[in-house]
Amino acid sequence: MSLRGFFSRNTDSHRRRKNASTSPALSSRAEYLEDRVLLSVDSPTLINHGISFNNLNVLDSNIFFYAVNNPRFSNNVGGSGLNVQLDGAQTLGNPPATPAIPQLNSVNLSPALGPLVFNNNANTGASLTLQNMTLDSLIVDAAQFNSNGRAGLIINLTNVTVDNIIIANSNFLNNANDGLCLIGSNVNTKNIQILNNNFSANSRTTTTSGNAGALLRFSDSRIGQFSINGNTFTDNGGHGLHLDLDNTSVSNLEMNLNSANVNARNGNFAGAFLDFQDSDVGGTITNNNFGGNRFQPNPFNPNLTQGEGLLVQTRRSILPDGSVSPGLRNLQLDTVRGNSFTTNGGAGLMFDIGQNTTLRSNISANNMLQNGRTGLTIQAKDTQDAFDVQIGGTTLDSQNNSADANTITGNRGAGVVVSLDDTSSVLGNTTGRFRMFNNVISNNVNDNLLSTEFAGEGLFVRARGSVALTNGAARLLNSRIDGNTIEGNAGSGMLFDISEDSEVIDLLIGDEADPVNPNEGFEGDGFIFENQFIRNSGNVVRNNLGDGLNFLRRDAALAQNVRVLDNLFEGNANGVSYTVRNLDNVVNTLDFAYNDLVNNTSNGLQLATQIDAILIADLDRNLISGNGLDGILTLGFEGDSTDFETLGGTWTRNTIQDNQLHGVAINGVPGVVSTLQIGLLGTDSMGASLGNLINGNGDDGVEINAPGVVRFENNLVTFNGQNNINPVTGLPDVHGDGKGFDINLNDVGLPFNTSGDLNVYLGFNVVEGNFGDGLEIVTRDSNLTTFAEVELLAYGNIIDLNAGRGVDILNAGDDADTYVVFGDG
Repeated sequence: MSLRGFFSRNTDSHRRRKNASTSPALSSRAEYLEDRVLLSVDSPTLINHGISFNNLNVLDSNIFFYAVNNPRFSNNVGGSGLNVQLDGAQTLGNPPATPAIPQLNSVNLSPALGPLVFNNNANTGASLTLQNMTLDSLIVDAAQFNSNGRAGLIINLTNVTVDNIIIANSNFLNNANDGLCLIGSNVNTKNIQILNNNFSANSRTTTTSGNAGALLRFSDSRIGQFSINGNTFTDNGGHGLHLDLDNTSVSNLEMNLNSANVNARNGNFAGAFLDFQDSDVGGTITNNNFGGNRFQPNPFNPNLTQGEGLLVQTRRSILPDGSVSPGLRNLQLDTVRGNSFTTNGGAGLMFDIGQNTTLRSNISANNMLQNGRTGLTIQAKDTQDAFDVQIGGTTLDSQNNSADANTITGNRGAGVVVSLDDTSSVLGNTTGRFRMFNNVISNNVNDNLLSTEFAGEGLFVRARGSVALTNGAARLLNSRIDGNTIEGNAGSGMLFDISEDSEVIDLLIGDEADPVNPNEGFEGDGFIFENQFIRNSGNVVRNNLGDGLNFLRRDAALAQNVRVLDNLFEGNANGVSYTVRNLDNVVNTLDFAYNDLVNNTSNGLQLATQIDAILIADLDRNLISGNGLDGILTLGFEGDSTDFETLGGTWTRNTIQDNQLHGVAINGVPGVVSTLQIGLLGTDSMGASLGNLINGNGDDGVEINAPGVVRFENNLVTFNGQNNINPVTGLPDVHGDGKGFDINLNDVGLPFNTSGDLNVYLGFNVVEGNFGDGLEIVTRDSNLTTFAEVELLAYGNIIDLNAGRGVDILNAGDDADTYVVFGDG
């Protein structure tokens, strides 16, 4: 059979026929090629390809190339099954050494006359190199590229414009290198489709970096639709899929119904790796399965496992002078939905956002289960990068359950990690916003690795800037966490670590309710509640071994307008621990309202100010009940006399009851910058008291152990001291704890600097039925050497029916003074 049978001018016909207008030069050249190949078939010393041709074999002007099965495509012991090299540009010379082909209309490896098999070749199964031309289509359909000594199929395109590239229904199995290697430079195409192929067990015996089941690499190219659908990527030594784009735009990347499982056997690869440098990409990733991708060099140490399910990386290139390419590049994955990310050695899904790039994405209805390095990680780690990501959503199904919830369960390290790091010396910010709605984040475990900061948190958020304030900052802005169930994690339910020159501004954890008109519903979630206020419609955070929420602001970081509203924190260590630490006297603000902090094993709410940190915390209408230690504990630490830490704010309409120790314990400096006001005179618009109920706690209702300024007004402090029952008599131990108010300035042994004055205002409080004194004041100098002074102004209070004294005052030491005024006249 002559090769002339593979060339036709008729694009509508798939049958083999000779071209009537074929020139004598083409005929003789084709016949010569066929004769040469026939002489070489089955030779044990074969060093040529099964079938090979280039421009010298093709002299006609318009060509349609079809290949059908040929025994020469397989079992070549020294070359490839098929080698095609065509160039639309002629080489220099007169006449040219290699003439140009003016037009190659299509390349079609199709099974029109039988299956195509490119198997068991010493080199590549098939190699197509096309340069400097325009094509209607390049199609590979229903072919076999198996067990070749290098790649299964290599397609190399340079300076090519092509309407359609389609690779479909083919097998790429057991090749030594990539199953498919599709490389393009300066390619312009409307449509690339990689459909229903099997890429399995490639690169099993090699550790060459970059080998994959399918490697798709484009540079300096423009692509319209890029579809990767219905493929299987399994058991490959490197990445299952590696999509590498450099200075390339893709209008719509679609990945749907692929399976990428048990890859990354030879190194820290991924089930699928999307690597975008200097590129703009939009698209969707839906209904894929990324599972069991891991590199585990030591089967006896599972901590060494690596390999993400899906790794998405964006970055700008570095110029020769060390600077970053100017301008921003965008990755917009409008939908990452319905995927399964399970049992991978690394993260289930990881976004790695580099300098001068922006990620926008909606991640919903995915399963991220039992992965070795977090379920989901979003990290922006350079200057001038940004992300805006929604995790979950607010759509309801027919049963009024969330249709958008991600299930993030049983991962090592943490369930979700959001990390902003701008530690470069470049002036430029790393900026992020994330919103999390209605996800289930549960039973994530500690990875027990010193190399990570994770300890089994449900959500881990870090913002870290540069220590040099003139450089860029890591900025987390306008983020929201609402409607999530975060439970059973080995670490904290949520942990925020905000350090160095970083900012967290306008963070909302929970639901913003209208306390005056509750029937107007909640901000932004689309629900309307008629004539009722539904409590805990924010997040449910329970039964985590760490704190429900652990928020740490340190160094020169700024945390302003942080709101924690309408959440349930139950069965954790501390319900909420909120710490501001270190330098620069930055005022940090917290609005904490409508939360239930119940039955936590330590404190309900712990607020800590350290070194020079300032926190203004407003608390309103919270229920703090049944916790194992104090209801509210404030802590402070001052390393020397120049430190200046303080807590201020207004606390109203809170119920603090039935906690095992104190209702409120103030051990940090209150009210120096802004008064710590606990209770307000009067009522709200609904007639409810603006004071607090502090009732039935095991020890004191209120204990104060630090200097500063604090004002208590309009509170009901009753029946505290439940732990102080004498087991013999069954009566209260009036010499123990159980006071309504217990003021102990400079109590010896407390772990903070308590030198200074304490000013306390008690106005219109009801202090009744407590098992110790109604009010006790003990003033002493620290170890009898440091000056201490308490000034108390009490007016309009009812102190009655307490088991101990109404008021008990004790001074201890040479420099301890107490000044008390009862009444405001």
